[in-house]
Amino acid sequence: MTTINFEVADTGAHQVSCNTVTSDNAFAQVTEDCNTSRIFKTIEAIFAFTGKQPKDASHIEDVKYMLETFPHPNLDGEVNKQDAGGTVPVNCDIFRKLTDWSCLPMEQQRETQTFLLKNYSVEDLQLAWDEYIIQKRDLPNSEQYRIFIINWRGNKTKRRTQSLADLMKALEHKDDEIYQERNEQQQLHSELNFVKHINEGHDLIEQNGSLTNAIDNLKSKIDMEVHVGQTKEQIIAEQSQLIDEQKAIIGERMAMIEEQKKIIEEQKEKLRMHKIDDENSFQNKAE
Repeated sequence: MTTINFEVADTGAHQVSCNTVTSDNAFAQVTEDCNTSRIFKTIEAIFAFTGKQPKDASHIEDVKYMLETFPHPNLDGEVNKQDAGGTVPVNCDIFRKLTDWSCLPMEQQRETQTFLLKNYSVEDLQLAWDEYIIQKRDLPNSEQYRIFIINWRGNKTKRRTQSLADLMKALEHKDDEIYQERNEQQQLHSELNFVKHINEGHDLIEQNGSLTNAIDNLKSKIDMEVHVGQTKEQIIAEQSQLIDEQKAIIGERMAMIEEQKKIIEEQKEKLRMHKIDDENSFQNKAE
């Protein structure tokens, strides 16, 4: 059995990996390998025409199914000039191998070809033919081949459905991983922010301590300046008081000096008057 893992890489591109497990049915293994090859080719075609990777597994399967079921305009490898559309002509000689093909009317041949090529790719027709030979050990007629390929396609659809289910499980698992990783990243981001806030808090505490110390130093300096100012004012006041006291003492001394001068002047005047009196008395005596 072949399992296709379709996932989105970190770069945004889609990646497809194929794991093949040995099966007892060799033809089923070949069919799955071909289907895997088609999936890879479908992915390459989508990218070649759009320039973008497929959106998901369902996108790949839809494009692959459209290519597989597109009706081929040329059944025998010859270009039908009246039909310019369709895919590139591919030789298909399966119809000629049917045991009753040459006996069928032309209209029934055309109806059989149209039905098979409209609903199945040339590769699927060949794979179904090979599987019929392996299982039946005989060549089929047109009716047997149609019945067989319908059942074979049903089994293939089941395998495809299972493959899609596996792809969806892988995608869901990948989504869960991405969601879990996103949650882990968000939690880590929250923890980093918390640590950042703690570090910022520590920085603020250190800054606050530095500011507190600076404020204390400034307050001490201001208190010292206030004390110095008060002391200076007190000294100035005391100096002013001393000056006033000195002025008062000087004033008192000047008053005492003036008084002494006045006394001296009075004494001088008295002496002068005594002298005059003595002179007058002496003259009177002389006469």
